[in-house]
Amino acid sequence: RVFLCFMEASALVIWLHGLQSCACHIQQLLIATRIRYHFPWVKWLLPESEIGELTMLPQKRLKRWFDLHRQPIIDGEEHAGMQEAID
Repeated sequence: RVFLCFMEASALVIWLHGLQSCACHIQQLLIATRIRYHFPWVKWLLPESEIGELTMLPQKRLKRWFDLHRQPIIDGEEHAGMQEAID
């Protein structure tokens, strides 16, 4: 989802929503705060995550970018879905 700017964009903001949220919530915030009027040169990119299960909340399917199978996060450890969320 792209929240367009009023003029030719010279900047891009990619805003990722949080767990169980969606791009529509961010879009509502941008509209309510009238932020695009303060930054008319900014193009806002509001991607949507997939719905899937989380290890920490078994049997629930939520909007999430990736799953962390254990915590704390260990540097260099791969987590299922993390690379796919970036691609």
